[in-house]
Amino acid sequence: MIHDTSWPWLDAQPFPIDTDSQVNDLGFYAHASTAMAHVFVNRLGKTLTTHEFEEPWRATKLENKVIGLHSRGLFLHVELVQPRRRDTNGPAGNDALAPEPGFTTAQYDTLALLYMAASVRAGFGLVPGLHAAIDDGLTGGHDDPQNFQLEEFAAALIRLQTRLSALSTNLVSTDSALAKEPGVR
Repeated sequence: MIHDTSWPWLDAQPFPIDTDSQVNDLGFYAHASTAMAHVFVNRLGKTLTTHEFEEPWRATKLENKVIGLHSRGLFLHVELVQPRRRDTNGPAGNDALAPEPGFTTAQYDTLALLYMAASVRAGFGLVPGLHAAIDDGLTGGHDDPQNFQLEEFAAALIRLQTRLSALSTNLVSTDSALAKEPGVR
């Protein structure tokens, strides 16, 4: 399940640059009250694991309000750090505005790696889900991840597959060369 943190909340301040320490400090999410996902990914692509993937966890309205306990362990939750601002035309304290583009290339690359690793561990390709789509139609449903580009995620998966294929080819070439060396078994 792909989420965005909707944090830090900037009120009416402009969005900081993606390398700003304010948006990349993962320490905020390390506390029990804020550790609402398995993994958090900051704008630089760095991660904080707050729950191992094998730990059953629930973080959507669908899981908590509709399915209940039977949903534990059905979803893996990844939060992409995304600052939010208020829409001056909306109610006070809203977090309706997200940066465009919504996420960085580093975040998509890390998300692709997490997705691939989780799929390999599961033994089959997992189905990525967006929090807003899962909660659609439910009272209090969420709007995240805002400005998520499926094409960018697909491109990150292709980049990862290309790197893994090249690595695999290099390993096979190295193994073949070593096998031809006298005395190497």
